[in-house]
Amino acid sequence: MSEEERDKAYEDDAKICRVVKTRECWASAADRDAARVSGRPIPPLQTGVKGNWPTSDSVSHDAAAAAGGATAATVLYWIISEGSRILFPPRNLVPVP
Repeated sequence: MSEEERDKAYEDDAKICRVVKTRECWASAADRDAARVSGRPIPPLQTGVKGNWPTSDSVSHDAAAAAGGATAATVLYWIISEGSRILFPPRNLVPVP
C-alpha cells in the first residue's frame, strides 16, 4: 500500500471518528494506520457506538421524502393563500409592508 493510499484510508477513518467523537474510535483509527504501515492485517474500525449506522440508501430515501413533503406543503400554502383572496376580498386591501 502506498503512502498516498494509506493517508487516504486514515482520512476516511478520521471522518468517521470526527462524527462519532469517541476515544475508542480514534484509538482504533491509529491502530489501523499502524497495521497498514507494518503490513499486518487491518482490523475493523471500532467506533464505540452501539447499533447500526444508516446506509446511504436509507438516508437518500429519507431526504427525498422530506423534499417531497416540503414541496407539497408549499403548494398547499400557495393554494390556500391565493384562495383566500377570492373568498375574503378585504384581504386585498391590506397593505403589505
